[in-house]
Amino acid sequence: MGSRSGAPVAGVTITAERTSVSPLGGEDNKAYTAITGPNGQYTLSGLYYGS
Repeated sequence: MGSRSGAPVAGVTITAERTSVSPLGGEDNKAYTAITGPNGQYTLSGLYYGS
């Protein structure tokens, strides 16, 4: 994440929602949420992106 000036922004909530079942199973319509850290980076744990 970054601001218009390019500086990192902490405390931003990022949400991704799975809207279908992944090929390996798992829940559909599941939300994954993370909050950006002091450096503007975040991690969405447990999210399968595919191969």
